[in-house]
Amino acid sequence: MKKITEFKFRTDNQIYSLGLNWDDASFVDGKVAVNIVAERKNVESGRTEELLSADVSLGISEGEPMLTINLKGLKLEKEFKIPVKDLFDGDSYIEQILEKIPSFLIAGDPIVGCLMRSGLSATIGQIIQCKNDTADYKWLKERMRAIGRCMKKSLPKMATMTVVRSVRCIMKFGF
Repeated sequence: MKKITEFKFRTDNQIYSLGLNWDDASFVDGKVAVNIVAERKNVESGRTEELLSADVSLGISEGEPMLTINLKGLKLEKEFKIPVKDLFDGDSYIEQILEKIPSFLIAGDPIVGCLMRSGLSATIGQIIQCKNDTADYKWLKERMRAIGRCMKKSLPKMATMTVVRSVRCIMKFGF
């Protein structure tokens, strides 16, 4: 996977990081795949105290375009599948729901929760935008590739949006 962005900062005894990664190989297959990693490490020991990752992909499942989100953490593993036809225009209900979830419900540490929530929200929002921007293409392979090209072109915007949303969430103490 290619690194889109990595955002790190330090508090007294913790280092927090957020990474966004793009899978170029999946693009060749007409899929979109983004990996989001939020982590908290102890400065003194260097030990990872909290790690949360999400694989967000857009592919074909059961003959229709499907958004799949795989969340994994130290004590968590959950998969969500959402048909692309259920992803609405603009600020979607999925983005709105994600932005309303207190970050401490996503991860034990509210800052890690903010980082993950922001990465998911920006990624899903960009997928929706690209879905809407490619409405002139026929579904399945042709449109999936067009969405992939749109996503690839929008990676810098998505990275910026992730960092902005992360900072906003942290400034609001995880809310």
